[in-house]
Amino acid sequence: VTGLWFFRGEEPQGRNLATGAVSRQSPSPTRSTTVTRPEQAPGPGEEETRSDSSLEVAVFSGNTSLPGAQVQIYKREPADLLLPPVHWSGWRSGKTEADGRWVLPLPPGSYYVTARAPGLAPGYAAVVHPPGSEWTRARLRLEAGAELRGTTEVRGADAPVSFAEIILTRHTFTSGPQGRPEAPEEESAVATSSETGEFQLSGLAPGRYRVEARAPGYVSAVLPSVPIPFGARMTLELAPGGQLEGVVLRADGQPADGAEVLAADLEQATTVGADSDGRFSLQVPPGAYALSARRGDEAGALEHEVKVVVGQRVQGLRLQLSGGASISGKVVRRDSAPVVGARVEARRQQTEGSGTAVTDGKGSFSLPALAAGTYVVRVYVPGGSRFDHGPLTLAAGEHALLTLIDEPRGGLWCSVGGDQGPVGEGIRVRASALPATADRSAVEARTNSKSRVHFAGLPAGLVRVESPAVPSLEGRSVTVLVRRNSENHNCALSSGLSNIEGRVVERSGGPPDAPVLVVSSSTPESRYPNLLWSGAMQPDEQGRFRTTLPPGKNHYLSAFRRRGVGCGVSGQKQIRVEAGQRIDATIVLEDTREPALRLHVLEADGAPASLALVNVSTASLWVLAQTDEQGRLDVCLPLGQQQPSLTPLLLVSSFDEARAAMVEKWSGERELSLRLRPLPSLRGRVINTDGTPVRRFTVSPVPQNLWAHTSLPSHEFMGDQFELNGLPVGRSQILVSVDGVATASVVVDLLPEERKVLEIAVSPGVSVTGRVVDAVTRQPVAGASVLVPRLATTSTSPDGRFALRSMPVGEHLLIVHRHPSHRVTQLVKLSPEQDKEVGDISVP
Repeated sequence: VTGLWFFRGEEPQGRNLATGAVSRQSPSPTRSTTVTRPEQAPGPGEEETRSDSSLEVAVFSGNTSLPGAQVQIYKREPADLLLPPVHWSGWRSGKTEADGRWVLPLPPGSYYVTARAPGLAPGYAAVVHPPGSEWTRARLRLEAGAELRGTTEVRGADAPVSFAEIILTRHTFTSGPQGRPEAPEEESAVATSSETGEFQLSGLAPGRYRVEARAPGYVSAVLPSVPIPFGARMTLELAPGGQLEGVVLRADGQPADGAEVLAADLEQATTVGADSDGRFSLQVPPGAYALSARRGDEAGALEHEVKVVVGQRVQGLRLQLSGGASISGKVVRRDSAPVVGARVEARRQQTEGSGTAVTDGKGSFSLPALAAGTYVVRVYVPGGSRFDHGPLTLAAGEHALLTLIDEPRGGLWCSVGGDQGPVGEGIRVRASALPATADRSAVEARTNSKSRVHFAGLPAGLVRVESPAVPSLEGRSVTVLVRRNSENHNCALSSGLSNIEGRVVERSGGPPDAPVLVVSSSTPESRYPNLLWSGAMQPDEQGRFRTTLPPGKNHYLSAFRRRGVGCGVSGQKQIRVEAGQRIDATIVLEDTREPALRLHVLEADGAPASLALVNVSTASLWVLAQTDEQGRLDVCLPLGQQQPSLTPLLLVSSFDEARAAMVEKWSGERELSLRLRPLPSLRGRVINTDGTPVRRFTVSPVPQNLWAHTSLPSHEFMGDQFELNGLPVGRSQILVSVDGVATASVVVDLLPEERKVLEIAVSPGVSVTGRVVDAVTRQPVAGASVLVPRLATTSTSPDGRFALRSMPVGEHLLIVHRHPSHRVTQLVKLSPEQDKEVGDISVP
């Protein structure tokens, strides 16, 4: 609610929601008039206003009409709220009559209305008078003024900022840059801090304000939305920074007055308007900035970043505008359904967004007035995920029409180190999806101050990470697995002192006839390579690979055929690494052992499921592998026994993790074909124990498989019905929370393509108690970990006892760890209003 009413017809009802602040100076009225009819003669020097519509301003103090109140009306140019630059003119002024009203002719447009009366704070209202409207009525309520006190200080230091300017802008129009409220400059409340940093503003109208503190040599401190009265002393911290100064010119070479200038780095964007001579000045924190500007449909940008340090004044910057480029298109899902409400940004040089749009009901968006240059289009999908498209290079006036597909994606964190340790901040690192395709191009990001880099919105699947910008990392890369809706932190790209250049060949001397994986180890043989290994390397089509290894010991480079898992080393090379030495290594591939199972994974239509992910669980380990381009995988692991847990023997998912298949037990067959099916769904109803429906609740699915790396989002529902699609295959726990408190739990086993229906009852929580004992001696086990995922964790006492309080009713997976590699899982059912004693739980 922002203080704007549109009234047509009868007397307006309800109170005004816009009140005001003391002004920088008293506005000088362009003309003082009092009228009672919607006709008014123009004053000297003014053009005659011809209009068939009128504005009625009603001013009140409490519920009493306020005659004699001074009303000032400003007109916004341009009238369109989305078009910069903005200019306000003091368009009309007058006083309210005995009934507290003032009426005047009003052409269509956007207006800012203020009212003042002695002893009261000003009142404010934003008015948009649409074409074809006969009457627009604004109601302003004037109240007693409030006070704001505070100090301006140096961020990170116990020192005041003297003589800082504090500016308060009332929230009315919010169409300014980055959602900044717009108001005529004369209507801002302004104060200057003292030598000790103290400031005070009086006569403020209650409401919300944007508060900004400015001082030469400091970056402005901004609080975007502050309530008045504030209720406490306010501290505004200003950070020392540098200054960027320059001029913006239109395409015809004239000053671009009112142009919007944007300085953006990796973390933030700062905006300022150019003055009537096109000049601008920006106070920014130390860093490197991409500088751009736009005015109407013209845009321009500097080709290179501008660096600034504390206290530096960078002058002479020149931004030349030309015909703006543009990007438009649609955001859709893989099934071509539109994505509504997605935020789309065009980002230059990996900085903050240079343009932003939101998709409409058809998934369409438009990003006009972009400067010529290279962009990454970033899409924020409702629900929390995001993905990037590009880089995309646009010339002046060029238009790009895109269809952006929201496919399953995840995030990746990597730590980066060179010869001298961590590489520091700002180093470019590249991530490439494997296999690379036109719509899965490489993306780049920069390391932060801790030498870590984050890639968001990567396609699910294998990703190669490398940093050509670091000489000691040249040729070095790591291959990691990115899972959908998940953040992978298992990525380390680091330099060794010795470079290894190798090649994998068949016995004939030619390149491998099928994809292989190369890993380094300190032991002669590693039988079970895992795709989750961060050090795994994938040679190119000619079998070549490069890496770095630490000196001083023997290393074994082992090559595995990607089509087999647990089938032994296909080729191996032992090398001795010396400091500073460059080593050539050739690995010759040999035949591997006969597989226990030849697996063939197919799509629903019978086509091979290329590069499907296969989780294999045996009695002693679990391994993540991948089928070849024909959907085939040889499994040489001992399949007679599987993990002593709730994990199936084989769990297969498509490369995009949108389809799945499952094998719970192995019956001894040597060949097995699995057909991928759509993921299961779950729908149902939430009720109280008396059967009445529950309104507004949250459902959180928690996968319980050993491989459940995916973190699934929680979904909030307004009614008593819920539906969840695309759930993982296998066992999951479904938690229901009401008012933020978990009140019910159900464990479900889901099969591919299954459509399960549930009715879940909620009730107050209960307690779970028990004892952990040794499986052989039957003695109590102290210090064992007892947990229910995402709900509760505790440790056993010296007598082996444990207690979990306020657990939601329903089914839970109780997990007991005596050692990180050993766990016992037990299904516990909790009934309403009945605490549960589970007795002794035996652990090995």
